[in-house]
Amino acid sequence: MKRGININIHIEKKHIYLLSLFIIIIGSFIVIGAQPFDTNLGWHPLQQIATDETGTASVDANANAIIDKAENISLTDGRASVGNGTTDSILEIRGKTTEYSSIDFYSDDTNEWGIGKDTDGNFYIDKSGAGNALTIDDNRNVQLAGSIKIGSDSSACINANEGAQRYNSVDKCLQLCTDLNWQDVSCAAPVTVQEAYTAKAIIFDDSNYGIMNSDYTGSSNTKKGIISFWFNRQGGFGSEQALISNIDGTLGIQFQAGSNTIRLAGEYEPGGGLARLVLNAYSSSTFTSSGWHHVIVTWDLANGIVQMYIDGVNDNPTETQADNNVVFTTSGRHGIATRSNADSNGRYEGYLFDLYINYQEYLDISVAANREKFRSSDGKPVDLGSDGSIPTGNQPIAFFHTDVGETADTFLINAGFGDGVTRYGIFYTAPTSPTD
Repeated sequence: MKRGININIHIEKKHIYLLSLFIIIIGSFIVIGAQPFDTNLGWHPLQQIATDETGTASVDANANAIIDKAENISLTDGRASVGNGTTDSILEIRGKTTEYSSIDFYSDDTNEWGIGKDTDGNFYIDKSGAGNALTIDDNRNVQLAGSIKIGSDSSACINANEGAQRYNSVDKCLQLCTDLNWQDVSCAAPVTVQEAYTAKAIIFDDSNYGIMNSDYTGSSNTKKGIISFWFNRQGGFGSEQALISNIDGTLGIQFQAGSNTIRLAGEYEPGGGLARLVLNAYSSSTFTSSGWHHVIVTWDLANGIVQMYIDGVNDNPTETQADNNVVFTTSGRHGIATRSNADSNGRYEGYLFDLYINYQEYLDISVAANREKFRSSDGKPVDLGSDGSIPTGNQPIAFFHTDVGETADTFLINAGFGDGVTRYGIFYTAPTSPTD
């Protein structure tokens, strides 16, 4: 016969009811405690970690910070901070030596800026779509794509910023802080706005011209010269027409018969009625219709140079000759828009503007800046000065022009240092000008 202990538990229905009521009451307190709370007060324990079906973990149930399987962290509608303001704080970004590391800044889905280390080990600040805006290499060389705006007018020059630079917007100067004073390093030249040059052109119609029955005062035979003028042919195409000439043709510019080219020619006269061609050039361009054109020719016979530019372009003249000898620019008679003997068969028909004649100087017009002393880069006349002295700094022997407000008769009043020219016929202002 076995011995044992018999335990009899007797639970009545009323006890079960009481236990159920107790569990319900306790559960209610738990549910109440788990209700959402003010998110500004901190995280509730039940909101701290959640994992979705992809294995991505969110640090809170609202997915304000997400850590994916590749350990990328995304922070949404929040802020990350390092340190608490009481000690040193370090944010480390670690990458391979040969790889780049960066902190990128986005607006919506657009990556606008980035800072970091490139694959060469250089520190960079990067503008999206424009590449590196600023790079500092291992040798502390700074490369900037763009411009630098330095300092402000109110910057103080003290010992602490010796060597600093600033821009003085009042004096338009870049300044350096040295010896407790701002010293000018470079100052911009004042900007001057040049008014547009306007003047009148004159009509030559085969009935009017200019003749001087003596020599230009102060003229001398030289190996150098510059001639510039604007023309617009109106008739006589295919025939020979003189623009300027000396007696016996010792120097002249004319339109050639048949070819409609421009010829520059100069002769040397040793005496005894002998003459020898020493300067010669035919334009490659031809002129068989109306329209404004600018011509500039220059020569230096001592160095075998003759140049011709038409409308700002090297005309590559043909049959050029530049012998080391003087051109006889002195003579007893000079003609404008005609041969010097006033032959009616060789007069120019067209408009003429700003005729400049210089028999003392040479100007290398292969240099654009020199050409632009007579014709602007946009193809317009420039102001040569009231006496024609602006291009070279010296007054030429002859300069013929008519300012706005002057009558056409003033054109042949020589503004150069030589004598005037006698007018023949009636002069009228042309309906157009190259300054239009």
